Amino acid sequence: QMEYWRLGWAETLLPGCLGGGWQLALHYLAFCPQHGAAAAEALLEAMPVDSRDVRTLEKALTACRRLGLGATAAVMCRVAGVDALSRGHLGAGVQWMARAADPRRSAAAVQLVGEAVEEALLGRLGNYRAGSLALPG
Repeated sequence: QMEYWRLGWAETLLPGCLGGGWQLALHYLAFCPQHGAAAAEALLEAMPVDSRDVRTLEKALTACRRLGLGATAAVMCRVAGVDALSRGHLGAGVQWMARAADPRRSAAAVQLVGEAVEEALLGRLGNYRAGSLALPG
């Protein structure tokens, strides 16, 4: 009976999910022994992931750890990695993929960084002009 009311109350907090209401909803769901874990997992997986909003992502990942939702945390890190890579933030993309513990996607992200570095170096090849070196004596 109490779980029903707690689930209902947590659901009323969801429209304010982006404003931090999701954290309060997770608190209520923690007291729902039968359906709370599944509802918390669904809530966290439905959250929009923006790799630029590191603070919210870290809070969500902390909640995942606290609730034992490692797979959900990995999904969130993967989505953040794809988001960062799509925005051209290669270093952040590699970091999020590594945190997702996804070797295949991490390797692909590192390869993108390598290609970008190679392209930048080749673009500067032949453009370097050393000035005269003034040696003492």
